[in-house]
Amino acid sequence: MSQLFFSNYTNEIENLLKNDLLKSTYCGMFDDLEKLVTLADRIAISCQKHPHFTNISSFLKNIERAFTDPNDADQASQVLLNVEKWIKPVLYFSDKERWEKLNQEKHYFTLKPTVTQLRLLSQQEMEEESPDAFEDVGKKYIWIAINSRNYETHNTALSSSELRLNYLRCAMTIILVHST
Repeated sequence: MSQLFFSNYTNEIENLLKNDLLKSTYCGMFDDLEKLVTLADRIAISCQKHPHFTNISSFLKNIERAFTDPNDADQASQVLLNVEKWIKPVLYFSDKERWEKLNQEKHYFTLKPTVTQLRLLSQQEMEEESPDAFEDVGKKYIWIAINSRNYETHNTALSSSELRLNYLRCAMTIILVHST
């Protein structure tokens, strides 16, 4: 796996997200996209060398396969299903104390509490009933990621193909917004 994994996909990331997120709280991330992908590369490298996060390589392979065919809903779904492999190390490297607290109860250390700890959505936003409640597309993608991931992971329901095609956008939004 390349040391510059995310940097190698800068154009794909921009093409995937820019039009949607220009109307979002996170629109400024495109001004600093080079810095964000460099930070993401550094996190990926740190994960590969850290005993808790060596499974990041399989997640990066999921992203690579999804970018090969952005219209493949199954590949996009795999990225979303595994986004925890990314977001947990982000919490670890940004606030080890909060990570350790959540890690004590591994059963409850899932995507939703991690997103909560990183304050990517407010409590009120987390409790919304539908993604339609969001005018901000970035926050909508994060909400979809949290809620759809649970349905798909636990086979309680499969989302429509149209929604599943947005999973790559949802996962990449979570990956990048942690540092805006």
